[in-house]
Amino acid sequence: MSLARKALKKSFQDITADLFPILKAIGNIKRFSILVTLLDGPISFQTLLLQSKLQKTALANHLVQLTSVKLIQKPTYGIYDLTMDGVEYLSALHQTWMQSMNVHQKQLQRIQSRPMSSMFIKKLLHQE
Repeated sequence: MSLARKALKKSFQDITADLFPILKAIGNIKRFSILVTLLDGPISFQTLLLQSKLQKTALANHLVQLTSVKLIQKPTYGIYDLTMDGVEYLSALHQTWMQSMNVHQKQLQRIQSRPMSSMFIKKLLHQE
């Protein structure tokens, strides 16, 4: 194991208890959708209720979970907004996703640009 991986492992071992609730909150599709919706800026509970199509109690529970891990905040009564941490987590996820997709796309392009062998072409065309 490389030194960088060892350091990363040690770091994750130290922060797992704090990180897991955040990952759990982000990992729920409804809560993730709420976070994405809040990228537009502060939004009222009523607007979130309409946009999320959740029941009032369900939305309230999701908002409590997101607030408890400090991904969102309630700057004024009935208004919710992303915290700086919330924005940073979403940005990091997006950046990681885009980098991953770029790598996969480049691998696929390399594979697609390889010349096909005549045997493969014959099998593909069912000519044996």
